[in-house]
Amino acid sequence: MSPLHVLIALVLLLHNSCAECRHVYAKKETYDYPWQNPSLPLEDRLTNLLGLMNYTEKIDNLQAGAPGAPRIGLMPYNWGHECERGDVSSTLGTCFPQSMGLAASFNITLLNLVGRATADEVRANYNTVTHGSNPQYDVGANCWSPMININRDPRWGRSQEGYGEDPQRGEKRT
Repeated sequence: MSPLHVLIALVLLLHNSCAECRHVYAKKETYDYPWQNPSLPLEDRLTNLLGLMNYTEKIDNLQAGAPGAPRIGLMPYNWGHECERGDVSSTLGTCFPQSMGLAASFNITLLNLVGRATADEVRANYNTVTHGSNPQYDVGANCWSPMININRDPRWGRSQEGYGEDPQRGEKRT
């Protein structure tokens, strides 16, 4: 199996490890397809999944709002959830200041509280959303956060997502 095929299959199998999908498969004694059976070896599951999917389905599922492949039971999943400064991908989440602004407080306790609030909101919002109806807007439970690069030059772009240029403070904040 080529490295590209392994990468595609691992991304597609992410959905089988997410909570909303686990309950679908955990209650079954038999499975429609071998890739759905978590007791089988990973290599067998990957081979089966890739063999069932056509080229278009494989490519389409490499995006953050993966549409799945309903004809073979692969559910949609959005694994691109922004949580760098709160649960900002959700309409129900709190939006805290950018990381650079939070870092300017020099208050590690505050950053820990923001992190805990974000985690609680992500889990709560995830539990209340009806998954699968619109993968572009449904939320997942995995987050993009935090950005731990040290900002040395604002021309690099996206500097507001980091906690500044001090490596020791950055380590504590992350």
